[in-house]
Amino acid sequence: MTTDGGQRWFHLNGLQEVWVKDVAYAANGRTVIATVDRNLRIPNGGGIWRSPDEGSTWTKTGDVPAPMGSSTRTGAFGISFAPDEPNKVYVATDYGIAVSTHDGTTWSHQMLGASCPRDTASAWGARSVQALPGGRALAVNAVGVYLNDAGSNAWCSIRSGSFIVIGDGGFKHIDVSPYDFNKVFILQNYSILLLYDVTTNRWTRLRLPNCCSDQRGPFVRASQSPAGPPGIDLWVGLGTNLFKTSCQDYESCRRLQATDWQRLERPQGLHNDCGYLGLDDQKRS
Repeated sequence: MTTDGGQRWFHLNGLQEVWVKDVAYAANGRTVIATVDRNLRIPNGGGIWRSPDEGSTWTKTGDVPAPMGSSTRTGAFGISFAPDEPNKVYVATDYGIAVSTHDGTTWSHQMLGASCPRDTASAWGARSVQALPGGRALAVNAVGVYLNDAGSNAWCSIRSGSFIVIGDGGFKHIDVSPYDFNKVFILQNYSILLLYDVTTNRWTRLRLPNCCSDQRGPFVRASQSPAGPPGIDLWVGLGTNLFKTSCQDYESCRRLQATDWQRLERPQGLHNDCGYLGLDDQKRS
């Protein structure tokens, strides 16, 4: 943890668990949610943990249910707070999506596809989730993208396909435009990046650099361009490689070529094994 913008760091000893995947602050500035992957400790520490005091003390706020036919050991992964409901938070888990409307004190667990008339309930747990305004949210699992519309309990498939589950599979396959929550970037795997327009239901495949895949879970981030709106910087972690490109607007993103991406590595002062990328509160890198 840091309290001075990253100049100095200190370890939080209250959470005595391994395989922590994601961490997020609630809007009140004190509550912290952390997710932990399944593990072999007795009892299993995998699941959702909550701290009411900025990480000093932690409580596991409920075990993640086990989907039918799966191991009883479950874990949790990506976290996303609703942008227009400060106390509402979504977590991607081995069961599907966990939802809390009380800053993580209690949770309901919703399986992807289970309440949709045309979907077959999927036992694949989700890895990534992105909250949108108006009670909407998107989730990604191994077999596609799901939409939760207007706060219902139904997570219905809006795009099927084979999505990344290599290794730990990562936990940040979705990010939104820094200017428009209706423009969503979804990383399907090491070679497919999608731009989804929620309003028009338009999907566009964006060209990625030619890069070999490996066991490092991929991620995507979208940040404000230094030139200002509507410019967007896109960042993708592909294995041990970090790439960046800049778009003047959404249409220029749709016209991206593989050669438009810049590899960022040791000459730019970065280690050649980028696991994730943080942005500030104004979505700047």
